[in-house]
Amino acid sequence: MVSRTIVSTALLVLLLVTAFLGAWVPADAKLWELRFRAANRPPSGEVIFVDIDSASLAEIGTWPWPRSLHARLLDQLMAMGAYEVAFDIDFSTSSSAAEDAAFAASLERAGGYAYLAAFRQLSVSGAEIWNRPLALFGRFAESALVNVDSLEAGMVWSLPGQNATQDLQSIAAYFNPGKAAPEHLHIDYSIDLGQVVRVPAAAVLDGSADPSLILDRQVVIGSSAIELHDLLLVPRFGVMPGPMVHIAAVETVRQDRALTDLGNWPAIGLSVLFVLGSLILPRMRFGVAVAVSVGAVVAFEAATGMLFAACAVQIDTSLFHVLVAGILVIRLLEERTIRRQQLRRYHERLEYLAHHDEQTGALSQSAWCSKMQELIR
Repeated sequence: MVSRTIVSTALLVLLLVTAFLGAWVPADAKLWELRFRAANRPPSGEVIFVDIDSASLAEIGTWPWPRSLHARLLDQLMAMGAYEVAFDIDFSTSSSAAEDAAFAASLERAGGYAYLAAFRQLSVSGAEIWNRPLALFGRFAESALVNVDSLEAGMVWSLPGQNATQDLQSIAAYFNPGKAAPEHLHIDYSIDLGQVVRVPAAAVLDGSADPSLILDRQVVIGSSAIELHDLLLVPRFGVMPGPMVHIAAVETVRQDRALTDLGNWPAIGLSVLFVLGSLILPRMRFGVAVAVSVGAVVAFEAATGMLFAACAVQIDTSLFHVLVAGILVIRLLEERTIRRQQLRRYHERLEYLAHHDEQTGALSQSAWCSKMQELIR
């Protein structure tokens, strides 16, 4: 009992330490990809992606595009009935005076329904630098925060919903007036981004795009072209253009699905209770212990899935699963040790009975004769 207590406690402590070091993040990421797929839900259909794809780049033949071309793109979208337009493109540096003036005039014609990207980056020395649109453009368009949060398992799980110190809001906040965007917006990737409408930018510019896809829609303009390197790795969908991540955030807020991330804490609490139960409760047969352990894992997963579906709560579970498996391994090794000890005692008893009288403990006749013959020799 003492050794089992020591080993079980050591296992729990080891798993807690490795959890805080992030060892189980990849496993939890895989589990969440499965949960996102299982809880698949459609997007609202009110947000579309105008894509500066490789074909559009090839058709225009140059990058960066002239500001007058962005102006034409914005004018064309507004003429086709777009409700709002957000650019996930950097307009923080000057172009020629004529090109900048053309784009500023287009922003003015949009009447405040266009948003331009602002983002934070770090210098080589680690100093914080904010890239905002030119002041000329800022007179006619709000700045929208387009950063993403730090990666977990190499994937984007959340982005800043707002930055109070810089008085910036994300595209998700601007596109959902009246709905509060949290400081860190955890995205619900159960929303099927594969159903989001994509319209090539070149099709908008040459007028071949279907107007019904744009009428009364909110539009995010950005790039999926590999050449422009605006690609991010996300759960469930793999590598996606950065603008699609912002559309996922817009849909998350719109459907009231901003996730509350509880992390490992529920799994930690349940793991402590499971270890205490395995030490305090009466000893079960190994088969019963396996059934109880599997039941605990299934119940925890079911509860996690229901909380996610009903309340948009995110819980990581791999720590508990690994602990349960570890406790079963400890129990199996303990069972094998006990069986070996019992077999050794049984063989020792048989050996004793083969040479002694069970009641008196005296040597049997054959054993006494063997002993005498040994002494005579």
